[in-house]
Amino acid sequence: MHPVIREMAIDRLRQNKEDLEQANRKAAEFWTDSVEIVTTQEDATRALEAYYHYVEIENFDRAAQVINYPRFYIDYTELLGISFYRLGLLSQIVLSIEFIVDKVSFGYDRSRLYNILGDSYWMTGNIHKSIKCTLKSQDIANNVIQNANIVSAQELSKIKNLYLTSFYNVGFCELALGNYERSLEIFKSLPETYQDPNCPPEYKIGYCFILSYLYSKVFPSKYKIEILEFAKESYVNPQSVDSWCIGYRYLFLGLTYKNIAEIEKAFEMFSDAIKFADRSNYTQVKAKALTGLGELYRIQGDYAKAIPLHQESIDLLDKIRAKCDLAEAYFQCALTYQEMGETENSQENFDKALKLFREIEAPRQIERVQSARKTD
Repeated sequence: MHPVIREMAIDRLRQNKEDLEQANRKAAEFWTDSVEIVTTQEDATRALEAYYHYVEIENFDRAAQVINYPRFYIDYTELLGISFYRLGLLSQIVLSIEFIVDKVSFGYDRSRLYNILGDSYWMTGNIHKSIKCTLKSQDIANNVIQNANIVSAQELSKIKNLYLTSFYNVGFCELALGNYERSLEIFKSLPETYQDPNCPPEYKIGYCFILSYLYSKVFPSKYKIEILEFAKESYVNPQSVDSWCIGYRYLFLGLTYKNIAEIEKAFEMFSDAIKFADRSNYTQVKAKALTGLGELYRIQGDYAKAIPLHQESIDLLDKIRAKCDLAEAYFQCALTYQEMGETENSQENFDKALKLFREIEAPRQIERVQSARKTD
Protein backbone atom coordinates (compact mmCIF):
# COMPACT_ATOMS: atom_id res chain seq x y z
CA MET A 1 0.00 0.00 0.00
CA HIS A 2 1.26 3.47 -0.86
CA PRO A 3 2.46 5.25 2.34
CA VAL A 4 0.06 8.17 1.86
CA ILE A 5 -2.95 5.89 1.39
CA ARG A 6 -1.82 3.81 4.37
CA GLU A 7 -1.65 6.90 6.62
CA MET A 8 -5.10 8.01 5.46
CA ALA A 9 -6.50 4.58 6.33
CA ILE A 10 -4.89 4.70 9.78
CA ASP A 11 -6.24 8.20 10.42
CA ARG A 12 -9.76 7.01 9.60
CA LEU A 13 -9.39 4.02 11.89
CA ARG A 14 -8.21 6.24 14.75
CA GLN A 15 -11.43 8.17 14.49
CA ASN A 16 -13.27 4.97 15.40
CA LYS A 17 -11.68 3.31 18.41
CA GLU A 18 -13.58 0.04 18.00
CA ASP A 19 -12.52 -0.35 14.37
CA LEU A 20 -8.93 0.54 15.29
CA GLU A 21 -8.78 -2.12 17.99
CA GLN A 22 -10.33 -4.77 15.75
CA ALA A 23 -7.95 -3.96 12.88
CA ASN A 24 -4.91 -4.17 15.15
CA ARG A 25 -6.08 -7.40 16.76
CA LYS A 26 -6.60 -8.98 13.35
CA ALA A 27 -3.19 -7.77 12.18
CA ALA A 28 -1.54 -9.11 15.34
CA GLU A 29 -3.18 -12.50 14.89
CA PHE A 30 -2.02 -12.56 11.27
CA TRP A 31 1.62 -11.94 12.19
CA THR A 32 1.52 -14.49 15.01
CA ASP A 33 0.01 -17.16 12.77
CA SER A 34 2.36 -16.36 9.89
CA VAL A 35 5.47 -17.50 11.78
CA GLU A 36 5.45 -21.17 12.75
CA ILE A 37 9.15 -21.51 13.59
CA VAL A 38 11.80 -18.91 14.39
CA THR A 39 14.98 -19.90 12.60
CA THR A 40 16.37 -16.56 11.41
CA GLN A 41 16.46 -12.94 12.55
CA GLU A 42 13.86 -12.18 9.89
CA ASP A 43 11.49 -14.76 11.40
CA ALA A 44 11.90 -13.20 14.83
CA THR A 45 11.30 -9.62 13.72
CA ARG A 46 8.27 -10.69 11.67
CA ALA A 47 6.76 -12.51 14.66
CA LEU A 48 7.32 -9.40 16.82
CA GLU A 49 5.14 -7.33 14.50
CA ALA A 50 2.14 -8.58 16.50
CA TYR A 51 3.60 -6.87 19.58
CA TYR A 52 3.50 -3.44 17.91
CA HIS A 53 -0.16 -3.83 16.97
CA TYR A 54 -1.11 -4.60 20.57
CA VAL A 55 1.00 -1.67 21.82
CA GLU A 56 -0.82 0.59 19.34
CA ILE A 57 -4.13 -0.16 21.11
CA GLU A 58 -2.46 -0.23 24.56
CA ASN A 59 -3.23 -3.89 25.15
CA PHE A 60 0.00 -4.50 27.01
CA ASP A 61 -0.98 -7.91 28.38
CA ARG A 62 -1.38 -9.24 24.84
CA ALA A 63 1.85 -7.54 23.80
CA ALA A 64 3.57 -9.44 26.62
CA GLN A 65 2.02 -12.67 25.41
CA VAL A 66 3.56 -12.11 21.97
CA ILE A 67 7.04 -12.07 23.55
CA ASN A 68 6.14 -15.08 25.73
CA TYR A 69 4.57 -17.02 22.84
CA PRO A 70 6.14 -20.50 22.49
CA ARG A 71 7.03 -22.05 19.15
CA PHE A 72 8.49 -25.46 18.43
CA TYR A 73 12.16 -25.27 17.46
CA ILE A 74 14.32 -28.33 16.67
CA ASP A 75 13.48 -30.63 19.62
CA TYR A 76 11.99 -28.12 22.08
CA THR A 77 9.67 -25.16 22.42
CA GLU A 78 11.13 -21.68 22.68
CA LEU A 79 9.54 -18.37 23.65
CA LEU A 80 9.88 -15.56 21.13
CA GLY A 81 11.85 -13.44 23.60
CA ILE A 82 14.37 -16.25 24.01
CA SER A 83 14.58 -16.65 20.23
CA PHE A 84 15.63 -13.01 20.05
CA TYR A 85 18.64 -13.45 22.29
CA ARG A 86 19.57 -16.78 20.69
CA LEU A 87 19.73 -14.94 17.36
CA GLY A 88 21.75 -12.06 18.77
CA LEU A 89 18.91 -9.52 18.69
CA LEU A 90 19.56 -8.42 22.24
CA SER A 91 19.01 -4.68 22.02
CA GLN A 92 15.70 -5.12 20.20
CA ILE A 93 14.16 -7.41 22.79
CA VAL A 94 15.47 -5.26 25.66
CA LEU A 95 13.79 -2.14 24.25
CA SER A 96 10.54 -4.00 23.55
CA ILE A 97 10.28 -5.39 27.09
CA GLU A 98 11.39 -2.18 28.82
CA PHE A 99 8.55 -0.29 27.13
CA ILE A 100 5.74 -2.51 28.43
CA VAL A 101 6.91 -4.53 31.44
CA ASP A 102 5.54 -2.22 34.14
CA LYS A 103 2.25 -1.87 32.26
CA VAL A 104 1.59 -5.64 32.21
CA SER A 105 -0.77 -7.19 34.74
CA PHE A 106 0.80 -8.77 37.82
CA GLY A 107 1.34 -12.49 37.21
CA TYR A 108 3.15 -15.03 35.03
CA ASP A 109 3.62 -12.87 31.93
CA ARG A 110 5.11 -9.99 33.89
CA SER A 111 7.41 -12.30 35.82
CA ARG A 112 8.51 -13.97 32.58
CA LEU A 113 9.21 -10.60 30.94
CA TYR A 114 11.46 -9.61 33.84
CA ASN A 115 13.15 -13.01 33.53
CA ILE A 116 13.87 -12.53 29.80
CA LEU A 117 14.92 -8.93 30.40
CA GLY A 118 17.30 -10.10 33.14
CA ASP A 119 18.74 -12.74 30.80
CA SER A 120 19.23 -10.14 28.09
CA TYR A 121 20.92 -7.70 30.47
CA TRP A 122 23.21 -10.51 31.64
CA MET A 123 24.15 -11.36 28.06
CA THR A 124 24.84 -7.72 27.21
CA GLY A 125 26.98 -7.25 30.32
CA ASN A 126 24.51 -5.15 32.33
CA ILE A 127 24.97 -7.50 35.26
CA HIS A 128 23.65 -5.33 38.08
CA LYS A 129 20.52 -4.51 36.07
CA SER A 130 20.16 -8.21 35.39
CA ILE A 131 20.17 -9.02 39.10
CA LYS A 132 17.51 -6.36 39.78
CA CYS A 133 15.24 -7.72 37.04
CA THR A 134 15.76 -11.28 38.19
CA LEU A 135 14.80 -10.37 41.75
CA LYS A 136 11.66 -8.62 40.45
CA SER A 137 10.77 -11.77 38.52
CA GLN A 138 11.40 -13.81 41.65
CA ASP A 139 9.25 -11.54 43.82
CA ILE A 140 6.29 -11.70 41.41
CA ALA A 141 6.62 -15.47 41.09
CA ASN A 142 6.74 -15.90 44.86
CA ASN A 143 3.63 -13.77 45.31
CA VAL A 144 1.74 -15.88 42.78
CA ILE A 145 2.89 -19.09 44.49
CA GLN A 146 1.68 -17.74 47.86
CA ASN A 147 -1.74 -17.17 46.26
CA ALA A 148 -1.82 -20.41 44.28
CA ASN A 149 -5.61 -20.70 44.51
CA ILE A 150 -6.08 -17.82 42.04
CA VAL A 151 -4.17 -19.42 39.13
CA SER A 152 -4.52 -22.61 37.10
CA ALA A 153 -2.36 -25.66 37.80
CA GLN A 154 -0.54 -25.13 34.49
CA GLU A 155 0.29 -21.51 35.27
CA LEU A 156 1.35 -22.42 38.80
CA SER A 157 3.80 -24.99 37.39
CA LYS A 158 5.28 -22.38 35.03
CA ILE A 159 5.58 -19.77 37.77
CA LYS A 160 7.34 -22.26 40.08
CA ASN A 161 9.88 -22.88 37.34
CA LEU A 162 10.39 -19.13 37.00
CA TYR A 163 10.96 -18.85 40.74
CA LEU A 164 13.62 -21.55 40.55
CA THR A 165 15.16 -19.94 37.47
CA SER A 166 15.70 -16.71 39.40
CA PHE A 167 18.18 -18.40 41.74
CA TYR A 168 20.08 -19.81 38.78
CA ASN A 169 20.23 -16.42 37.09
CA VAL A 170 21.56 -14.61 40.14
CA GLY A 171 24.21 -17.32 40.41
CA PHE A 172 25.23 -16.76 36.79
CA CYS A 173 25.41 -13.01 37.40
CA GLU A 174 27.75 -13.50 40.35
CA LEU A 175 29.87 -15.73 38.15
CA ALA A 176 30.02 -13.06 35.42
CA LEU A 177 31.24 -10.55 38.03
CA GLY A 178 34.03 -12.94 38.99
CA ASN A 179 32.46 -13.78 42.36
CA TYR A 180 33.02 -17.50 41.92
CA GLU A 181 32.73 -18.47 45.58
CA ARG A 182 29.44 -16.58 45.95
CA SER A 183 28.11 -18.21 42.80
CA LEU A 184 29.10 -21.62 44.12
CA GLU A 185 27.25 -20.94 47.40
CA ILE A 186 24.06 -20.11 45.50
CA PHE A 187 24.14 -23.26 43.37
CA LYS A 188 25.10 -25.49 46.31
CA SER A 189 21.96 -24.26 48.07
CA LEU A 190 19.74 -25.82 45.39
CA PRO A 191 20.22 -29.60 45.74
CA GLU A 192 16.46 -30.17 45.48
CA THR A 193 16.79 -29.13 41.84
CA TYR A 194 18.99 -32.11 41.19
CA GLN A 195 16.99 -34.53 43.34
CA ASP A 196 13.37 -33.64 42.48
CA PRO A 197 12.08 -36.14 39.86
CA ASN A 198 9.50 -33.58 38.66
CA CYS A 199 12.07 -30.88 37.98
CA PRO A 200 12.44 -30.01 34.25
CA PRO A 201 15.54 -31.66 32.71
CA GLU A 202 17.23 -28.38 31.76
CA TYR A 203 17.41 -27.40 35.44
CA LYS A 204 19.04 -30.68 36.41
CA ILE A 205 21.49 -30.46 33.54
CA GLY A 206 22.26 -26.82 34.35
CA TYR A 207 22.76 -27.65 38.02
CA CYS A 208 25.31 -30.32 37.09
CA PHE A 209 27.33 -28.43 34.49
CA ILE A 210 27.56 -25.23 36.49
CA LEU A 211 28.62 -27.01 39.68
CA SER A 212 31.16 -29.00 37.69
CA TYR A 213 32.58 -25.74 36.34
CA LEU A 214 32.56 -23.85 39.65
CA TYR A 215 34.27 -26.68 41.52
CA SER A 216 36.89 -26.82 38.76
CA LYS A 217 37.40 -23.06 39.09
CA VAL A 218 37.49 -22.79 42.86
CA PHE A 219 38.81 -26.25 43.85
CA PRO A 220 40.40 -27.78 40.69
CA SER A 221 42.35 -30.47 42.61
CA LYS A 222 40.35 -31.05 45.79
CA TYR A 223 37.08 -32.11 44.14
CA LYS A 224 38.23 -33.67 40.88
CA ILE A 225 36.06 -36.78 41.34
CA GLU A 226 32.97 -34.65 41.99
CA ILE A 227 33.86 -32.42 39.04
CA LEU A 228 33.97 -35.37 36.66
CA GLU A 229 30.80 -36.91 38.11
CA PHE A 230 28.81 -33.68 37.65
CA ALA A 231 30.25 -33.27 34.16
CA LYS A 232 29.21 -36.79 33.20
CA GLU A 233 25.70 -36.39 34.61
CA SER A 234 25.17 -33.14 32.73
CA TYR A 235 26.20 -34.68 29.42
CA VAL A 236 22.90 -36.33 28.61
CA ASN A 237 20.55 -35.39 25.81
CA PRO A 238 16.90 -35.65 26.88
CA GLN A 239 14.17 -34.34 24.64
CA SER A 240 12.72 -30.86 25.20
CA VAL A 241 15.90 -29.27 26.54
CA ASP A 242 16.14 -25.67 25.38
CA SER A 243 18.81 -24.06 23.22
CA TRP A 244 20.41 -22.17 26.11
CA CYS A 245 20.90 -25.35 28.11
CA ILE A 246 22.40 -27.26 25.17
CA GLY A 247 24.75 -24.48 24.11
CA TYR A 248 25.92 -23.43 27.55
CA ARG A 249 26.39 -27.03 28.66
CA TYR A 250 29.04 -27.41 25.94
CA LEU A 251 30.63 -24.10 26.93
CA PHE A 252 30.82 -24.76 30.66
CA LEU A 253 32.03 -28.31 30.19
CA GLY A 254 34.72 -27.01 27.84
CA LEU A 255 35.86 -24.59 30.54
CA THR A 256 35.64 -27.32 33.17
CA TYR A 257 37.86 -29.73 31.25
CA LYS A 258 40.30 -26.90 30.53
CA ASN A 259 40.53 -26.08 34.24
CA ILE A 260 41.44 -29.68 35.14
CA ALA A 261 43.87 -29.95 32.19
CA GLU A 262 41.84 -32.41 30.12
CA ILE A 263 42.55 -30.42 26.98
CA GLU A 264 41.31 -32.89 24.36
CA LYS A 265 37.93 -33.13 26.09
CA ALA A 266 37.81 -29.33 26.24
CA PHE A 267 38.49 -29.15 22.50
CA GLU A 268 35.64 -31.61 21.92
CA MET A 269 33.17 -29.55 23.98
CA PHE A 270 33.98 -26.23 22.33
CA SER A 271 33.86 -27.82 18.89
CA ASP A 272 30.44 -29.33 19.69
CA ALA A 273 29.29 -25.90 20.88
CA ILE A 274 30.21 -24.35 17.54
CA LYS A 275 28.43 -27.10 15.61
CA PHE A 276 25.30 -26.58 17.69
CA ALA A 277 25.53 -22.79 17.40
CA ASP A 278 25.85 -22.98 13.62
CA ARG A 279 22.84 -25.29 13.42
CA SER A 280 20.69 -23.12 15.69
CA ASN A 281 22.02 -19.65 14.74
CA TYR A 282 23.14 -19.04 18.34
CA THR A 283 25.64 -16.22 17.86
CA GLN A 284 26.74 -15.79 21.47
CA VAL A 285 27.40 -19.49 22.04
CA LYS A 286 29.55 -19.62 18.90
CA ALA A 287 31.53 -16.55 19.92
CA LYS A 288 32.19 -17.85 23.44
CA ALA A 289 33.26 -21.22 22.04
CA LEU A 290 35.71 -19.47 19.69
CA THR A 291 37.19 -17.68 22.69
CA GLY A 292 37.54 -21.05 24.43
CA LEU A 293 39.27 -22.64 21.43
CA GLY A 294 41.63 -19.69 21.18
CA GLU A 295 42.61 -20.18 24.82
CA LEU A 296 43.23 -23.90 24.26
CA TYR A 297 45.47 -23.27 21.26
CA ARG A 298 47.39 -20.74 23.35
CA ILE A 299 47.90 -23.37 26.03
CA GLN A 300 49.34 -25.63 23.33
CA GLY A 301 51.55 -22.82 22.04
CA ASP A 302 49.82 -22.69 18.66
CA TYR A 303 49.46 -18.93 18.41
CA ALA A 304 48.88 -18.94 14.65
CA LYS A 305 45.59 -20.77 15.25
CA ALA A 306 44.69 -18.90 18.43
CA ILE A 307 44.76 -15.31 17.15
CA PRO A 308 42.22 -15.69 14.30
CA LEU A 309 39.84 -17.41 16.71
CA HIS A 310 40.15 -14.58 19.22
CA GLN A 311 39.51 -12.03 16.49
CA GLU A 312 36.46 -13.82 15.12
CA SER A 313 35.01 -14.06 18.61
CA ILE A 314 35.63 -10.35 19.25
CA ASP A 315 33.96 -9.41 15.97
CA LEU A 316 30.84 -11.47 16.73
CA LEU A 317 30.50 -10.25 20.32
CA ASP A 318 31.05 -6.63 19.36
CA LYS A 319 28.33 -6.93 16.73
CA ILE A 320 25.72 -8.12 19.26
CA ARG A 321 27.05 -5.83 22.04
CA ALA A 322 27.66 -8.65 24.50
CA LYS A 323 29.84 -6.55 26.77
CA CYS A 324 30.82 -9.10 29.42
CA ASP A 325 31.79 -11.83 26.96
CA LEU A 326 33.53 -9.24 24.78
CA ALA A 327 35.65 -8.17 27.76
CA GLU A 328 36.64 -11.81 28.31
CA ALA A 329 37.44 -12.21 24.60
CA TYR A 330 39.75 -9.17 24.71
CA PHE A 331 41.39 -10.53 27.86
CA GLN A 332 42.09 -13.93 26.31
CA CYS A 333 43.41 -12.28 23.15
CA ALA A 334 45.68 -10.08 25.29
CA LEU A 335 47.08 -13.13 27.08
CA THR A 336 47.88 -14.79 23.76
CA TYR A 337 49.68 -11.72 22.41
CA GLN A 338 51.51 -11.44 25.74
CA GLU A 339 52.82 -14.98 25.42
CA MET A 340 53.87 -14.19 21.85
CA GLY A 341 55.87 -11.22 23.10
CA GLU A 342 53.77 -8.74 21.08
CA THR A 343 53.59 -6.07 23.76
CA GLU A 344 51.71 -3.39 21.81
CA ASN A 345 48.89 -5.72 20.74
CA SER A 346 48.77 -7.26 24.19
CA GLN A 347 48.47 -3.93 26.02
CA GLU A 348 45.80 -2.69 23.61
CA ASN A 349 43.61 -5.73 24.31
CA PHE A 350 44.23 -5.58 28.07
CA ASP A 351 43.10 -1.93 28.00
CA LYS A 352 39.92 -2.82 26.10
CA ALA A 353 39.12 -5.64 28.54
CA LEU A 354 39.67 -3.37 31.55
CA LYS A 355 37.53 -0.60 30.07
CA LEU A 356 34.60 -2.98 29.61
CA PHE A 357 34.95 -4.63 33.02
CA ARG A 358 34.97 -1.16 34.61
CA GLU A 359 31.78 -0.28 32.74
CA ILE A 360 30.26 -3.54 33.98
CA GLU A 361 31.40 -2.66 37.54
CA ALA A 362 33.13 -5.99 38.09
CA PRO A 363 36.05 -5.36 40.51
CA ARG A 364 37.00 -9.04 40.77
CA GLN A 365 37.32 -9.25 36.99
CA ILE A 366 39.37 -6.05 36.91
CA GLU A 367 41.69 -7.53 39.54
CA ARG A 368 41.97 -10.74 37.49
CA VAL A 369 43.03 -8.84 34.36
CA GLN A 370 45.48 -6.61 36.20
CA SER A 371 47.08 -9.60 37.92
CA ALA A 372 47.67 -11.38 34.61
CA ARG A 373 49.04 -8.31 32.85
CA LYS A 374 52.82 -8.06 32.75
CA THR A 375 54.37 -4.59 32.72
CA ASP A 376 57.93 -3.61 31.91
